[in-house]
Amino acid sequence: MKMDVEVIKPTSTSLPDHYKFSYTDQLSPSSYLPLIYYYTSSPDHKLSKNEISNRLKTSLSQVLNHYYPLVGIVQKNFIDCKNGGVLVLEAQVVNCQLSEILQNPNPEKFVTKFLPDDVNNLVLAIQVNYFNCGGIAIGVRMSHKVADGSSIITFIKNWAKTENVCPKIVGTTLFPPKDGVDGKSDLPPEKNITLKRRCYKYRFFGE
Repeated sequence: MKMDVEVIKPTSTSLPDHYKFSYTDQLSPSSYLPLIYYYTSSPDHKLSKNEISNRLKTSLSQVLNHYYPLVGIVQKNFIDCKNGGVLVLEAQVVNCQLSEILQNPNPEKFVTKFLPDDVNNLVLAIQVNYFNCGGIAIGVRMSHKVADGSSIITFIKNWAKTENVCPKIVGTTLFPPKDGVDGKSDLPPEKNITLKRRCYKYRFFGE
C-alpha cells in the first residue's frame, strides 16, 4: 500500500512541553496497544477521500489540545511534548474489500497491515486506510506508558465527537513518581501472554 505521511499538531501553541510519568506509568511496559476501527460508508453522505482526510485531521488537531501527552516522544521517565505531533499515515487499500475484512478478519493476512508499523518511541501513531467501496479502517497504536485499552477507546470516542471534552491528566497526583525507577517492568515471556481481539464496526459521517 502506498503511504502518505503527515504529522498532525494540536491547534493550541500553549500546551505543556512535557508530561512526567506517574509511578504506575513508570512500571507500565514499553509496549504499544493496537486497535482498529472499521467504518462503512454512509449512503446518505458521499464525501471524497480528501474531504474525509481533512475532517479527520482537523478534528484530531482539535482533540489533541486536551490530550497533550499523546503528541510526544517517550523518554525514560517522562514524555517530551515540545513541538510534538501525532504521526498520521494514509493508505489506499487495493487488494481487498472492507466487507471481506468484516466477514472474515484475518490478522496475519490483513489486519496487521492496517496498523502503523514503525512508531519509534512516539506515544501515538495512526494509520487511515481507505477502501474503494468508500469505507475506511483507522488503525491506532498508543504507548502503554500513558494508556490502557479503555483510555484508547475514550480518546477515539472524543475524537469522533469533536466536542469540548477535557480529561484531567492527574497521574502524578494520584501516583507520585519515585526515584530509582528505570521505566522497565518485569513481564512474563511474550509466549505466555494471552491477547484478546475485539472487532468494532461503525458508520461515519451520516448517522
